[in-house]
Amino acid sequence: MCSSCRDILDGARRRTFATLDAALEALPVPVENRARMRQIAAGLTIAQVWIPPSGSYIAVAAEGQAASAYFNKGFVDVRREAGGYDRHEMPSYRSGSRSGVRDSSAGVQVALCPSCFMQLPANGACDACDG
Repeated sequence: MCSSCRDILDGARRRTFATLDAALEALPVPVENRARMRQIAAGLTIAQVWIPPSGSYIAVAAEGQAASAYFNKGFVDVRREAGGYDRHEMPSYRSGSRSGVRDSSAGVQVALCPSCFMQLPANGACDACDG
């Protein structure tokens, strides 16, 4: 793998932010969703905030850890310690949008990669692209 590709996979093209609020402005997240997102973030240890090259969500993580939550424009997926995610739908969330799909057989929200729209594995990192 060339060094340029390795840099991208290692996060070199991410945009980093000092605060979640700065990232909420940059995405931009609808104003009506921000108060609830701040409440969710208050329960997390956040040392890193970034938007990936796709520009489709905000990821937050504790220092040296994988992302603990993904803040999308209409929902937030928070990683469970036991694996998987808890989805928190925001006031502007529209069911059936391209950012998520419902598995009607189980009534479960399935997390999709915001870049390529493949179903995300439990670790939240897309196997198909860098999203």
